[in-house]
Order: sequence, then C-alpha cells, then structure tokens
Amino acid sequence: MRKLLALIIVFCCLKAEVPAQRPLPFETIESIKTTSAAVWDKNGDTLYFTSSNRLLSYSIKKGLQKEFPIKDSLSGEPRVSSDGKSLGVQCGSKEVCIINLSDGSVSKKASGELTSRWDILPDGSDIAFGGHGFIWSRVSVKGQQAHVKISPGMFGQNELYIDDHKVLTEEGIVWIFSPYGSPVEWSPDGMRLYFLSAKTGWTKIWSMRYDGTDIRQETFGEGDDRDFRVLKNGSLIFVSNRNKKMEWSLWQKTPKGKAKLLYGQDCMIRGINLSPDEKKVTFLYSTPVFPEELFIFDMASGKTLKITHNAPEGLKGLIFPRIVKYRSGSREIEGMLFIPDTARGVQTLPAIVLLHGGPSMHDGLSWSGMRQYLAARGYAVFDINYTGSAGYGKTFEESDRYRIGIEDCDDVANAAFYLASLPEISKNRIGVTGSSYGGYLTNLVIGRYPEVFAAAVDWFGITDWRTIWVPRLHPVVRNFFRDRLGDSLEHKDLYRISSPVTYSKAIRTPLMIVHGDSDFVVPFRQSVEFYDSLRANGKTVEFIKYSKEGHGWERKETRLDALNKMTGWFDRYLKKE
Repeated sequence: MRKLLALIIVFCCLKAEVPAQRPLPFETIESIKTTSAAVWDKNGDTLYFTSSNRLLSYSIKKGLQKEFPIKDSLSGEPRVSSDGKSLGVQCGSKEVCIINLSDGSVSKKASGELTSRWDILPDGSDIAFGGHGFIWSRVSVKGQQAHVKISPGMFGQNELYIDDHKVLTEEGIVWIFSPYGSPVEWSPDGMRLYFLSAKTGWTKIWSMRYDGTDIRQETFGEGDDRDFRVLKNGSLIFVSNRNKKMEWSLWQKTPKGKAKLLYGQDCMIRGINLSPDEKKVTFLYSTPVFPEELFIFDMASGKTLKITHNAPEGLKGLIFPRIVKYRSGSREIEGMLFIPDTARGVQTLPAIVLLHGGPSMHDGLSWSGMRQYLAARGYAVFDINYTGSAGYGKTFEESDRYRIGIEDCDDVANAAFYLASLPEISKNRIGVTGSSYGGYLTNLVIGRYPEVFAAAVDWFGITDWRTIWVPRLHPVVRNFFRDRLGDSLEHKDLYRISSPVTYSKAIRTPLMIVHGDSDFVVPFRQSVEFYDSLRANGKTVEFIKYSKEGHGWERKETRLDALNKMTGWFDRYLKKE
C-alpha cells in the first residue's frame, strides 16, 4: 500500500512576489518510465524485468532488449524457476503467467488474494502463494515453502512457517509492511532460511536451519537492513540506511561478519538480485535528481552499467535537497528541504509540506517527480518522516500505537512552525498536502491547528475512524489500523479526537478534496461525508471526483488533471503576499 506523499517548503532573497517559473512540464514527468527489479537466467546471460506493463529481456552480451509478446498487463518482479526453464510474472491482479523459456508458451495460474506474495516452484510447473492470512511465500531449491501468517492483530504475534510447521513468531509489523523486498529468503542450497526481525529495535537479518533450529542474528549495528540476498559462502548482500537514515545504499556482510559499503551515497537502492556466479548485482538506483534506473554492479571492479533509459536526456533545473532536523515535542524529526532556484532575488517564498502515506513508509533520497514539479513552480518543498515512519527503528515506527493523529499530527504542524522561523519563508503562505495516510494528516492538521496553513489539498485521505469500517474495508488496512487505534469502545476518545470530521467547525484553511470512486483502500464516501460536513459549516472546500479511479491515479489524464488542480489551488492561496 505502500506509495504516497511527503512535505514541502519555501526559500529566497529579495522581492515581494515570486517571479514567473520555468516549470517542469507534466509531460516530462509522465514520460519517465518505471521498471521492476530484474532477475537473472540460470546461466547469467539474460535479465528479465517488467517496464510499463511489458515483460522485457536484456542480453548481457549483446546489450539488447526484447519484449515478450504477451498481451496481458504485466507488473512486478519476475521469478525464474530453480531449474532455469520457466519464468513467472504477475499478469493482472490475481494471476501469474508462467512462460516456458524454451518454446515461449504461456500458462496462467491463480495467485490467490491481492495481499499474497507468490513464488514459482523449482520445476516451474506451478506457483506457491500464501492464501488466506498468509503472505511472502518463498520456495527453496529443495521445494520447502516459507511464508508468514498474519495474526488478527498485526502488532500481535505474526507467525513464520516452513511448510506446515510454525518455526517462529515476531511481534510487530516488520513481516507485514516490507515494501522494498521480501522479509524471507532461502540460502542457495536450501539449508537455511533468512528473515528480517526487529526484535533488537532495528530491522536486522537473521537466519535459521531449514528445520527451524539454530536461530542466529546475521547483521548488527544501528539502522535498518532490508532487501537482501544470500551468497553460497554465507555472505549477504543487502540494502541499509546505517550510514544516513534517508540514504539506502548497498552493503555486504563478509564471511568474517563485518558490514562493508559496496555502493551508493545520498541515494535509494532497492530491488537487488545476484548473478548465478555471484560476481554481479542488479539493482534499481535513484537520487532526488536522478530518476530510477536499472543497473548492473560488478562486485570486483565496483563499476556499474546502466541498462535502462527510463528518463529523457537533459533533465534540467532539478534540485537536490538539504537534510533538515527539527524538534517536535521531545522528538527529532527529519526531512528534506527543496529550495527552488527562484530563491535568489525574491524576499520570501511560499512553502508546501508534502506528507507520505503509510504511516509505516519512508521518504528518502530517491526520485520524486512531485517534489521537483512543485519546486519548479516556485514552492519550497519540505518532505518529512513524521512519527510512525519506517527507517528510524521499531520504537519510532510503532510509537503511534493507540496515539494515531496525535504526535504525527503535531510533527506536521511543527514542520510549518520550523519553516515559518526561517527568514526566507513567508510564514503566511505555507500549504500542506498528502495522499492516503498523508491525506488523512492533511485533513487532521488543518482542524487541530486551524491558524497554521493557508491552503491544503487532500488526495484520498481518511476522514472518520468511526465509520471507515462499514460496510467493508480491505482486510490488511482494517487489521493494520484497528491494531493501531485499539478497540473502538476502549479507545472511544481516540477515535473521536483523531478523526478530521470532528474538527469540521474549526477548520479555516481552504481545502481541496480529491478522491476516486473505486478506491478499495479508503472508502470514497469518507471524502463525500467530510465534504458535506464542511459545506454545512460554511467552509471553503472543493471536491474533485474521479470516476473508476482507485487508491491512486491509473490514467494519465487523471494524473495530469489532479496535478493541475492541486497546483492551481496552491497558486490561488499561496502565490500572493
């Protein structure tokens, strides 16, 4: 559920009005393609990955891409069978296409619920998936299946299974929300199962024997480790933010147990995979000024080869942020501050606080077209990781349990107070926006802090915890938030004070609400009822409905329209002193 928004800010120097910008065209942002992680064939000669709903192969020797002639909409990271004869790829929402690599024939298999994570069997004959209550299936070369069973309470004891045997329990959500890679992986020989655990306070890599015995911790130190692969000698390749909390770089645990930085600075690396000879690693790489591309990394030389060309050549005027830390109560909150080029020669700038979703998500030093788009229009952008965000340890991520909408909402208001303290920022021209949980915080903060923000835009955010459950809510979303909020009778006051609709009379900030009527994560009627309540109280509010759109915008014309309406709203209320 994982993707989502952040924060925004403003900066400058000498004039009363922000001069005309040289905007980054929407068409430029839209033309940037997205690519899945790549997997290797058995011989290490070919890579397979999806891009723009197509399945592609890349010949290492020839340097050529080829598209598989499959008409279905294909997505996600493919999986190669252990015998190297078959390739599986997600086709549609609940099916997997299995491709015979020798003759190109295709068969389809059902993958179960949307929440499951499938794997292909060693001989490529079928797939394994979690089914009801199970996720993250991984099949060893020996044919053993490891998967996670979700407890009814997601902060309760989630269970790790090997085949039908429960081998471990983990309290918390590290096995549930793992947006950058599976939390379970087998060793190449199938003798050990490696998994993530946050039992020490940081997400680390652990392992056990195939029979569930001999459990041991593999990585140590401060910072979260994730997205890992196991080498034949027991070494590990993994992604970690142990250097900087917003930097996710490539590391290796050597056979002697030390962690060694392999590649990456001020960047986001994800989707790693090892070549069969373990000499090369593929990964997806981006920075705030470099859109995500697929690379091959040579372990011996340290050299990289870019094999995709997702972004157009010659992107100009992109802004690298400063890492900013500010106080919010007893907490230190970290964010990225994007200062537009127009800061030179103007007196003050308008700012926008952009909020990611989740809340168990993390905005780091990765590419975001949204941040660059807004900064190119003269807005300072402040992207924060509020209380409950991932990447700062288990205590920080889970500290909003039974306190949703309290500290995290305060963090958003304090981000605005921090911005207002800067001489370059116009304290009366600060806006806020976010999607999903970020949209929820947008709605809530303008009610709890009605004097702080001059404009707000909510994309498909929650508005009332007391009614969101009826008639039906996505089971993962339901369990996640019910466990964070607690029982509705026992925590009745929390349900009330953390619901934006409670503050309909107090809100003074002009608000734009944007929602698709086919949203299966946050019910569309949440926005309808909030809009009706604000209208009844005489508030400045506009409601944009997109037919047949869900939790995010699938159609290009919707993305363009939503972005134009958002910037138009902010221009109206923030561009004039």
